Amino acid sequence: IGEGEGKLFIASVNEELLGHLAKAKTLTIGKAEFQIKSLELQPLKISNKFDTLSPIYVSFNQAGKKIDVPPSHPLFFERIKDNLLKKYEIVYKEPYEGEIEFLIHTISHWKPKRIFIKNTAFRAYHLKNLHIYATERMLKLALDAGLGEKNSMGFGMVMAK
Repeated sequence: IGEGEGKLFIASVNEELLGHLAKAKTLTIGKAEFQIKSLELQPLKISNKFDTLSPIYVSFNQAGKKIDVPPSHPLFFERIKDNLLKKYEIVYKEPYEGEIEFLIHTISHWKPKRIFIKNTAFRAYHLKNLHIYATERMLKLALDAGLGEKNSMGFGMVMAK
């Protein structure tokens, strides 16, 4: 990558959106416009082992205040699971019928990242060696839609290992 150049990874459950992006010559994000010099479509690799490309954000409300949740908190994976189950019902228009379990083998495989968006701080976490035990359809959804909250803001993108 040369100076002033970068890579952008995009995943979505909306194939029409991806089709439009594949034909675009420019991409506007906020007030910035980017020229698309090349586009590379990656074949989707489905696996139950993941690393994050962008950090995962998870929160809960306590007495009207939003609390960021770290992977060491018992609610972290429970909130990710609940969020993914909701996404599944929205995308596939049916409840999920299968097991789903999240496992990170050692707590040393996560790294905090503090991100500011419009004067709001989010504490999100990069994870390595995250294992998700679920159906192939659910694993594909995790890849296409992301894990955790605020996916439309770029949080929670994962890649299969």
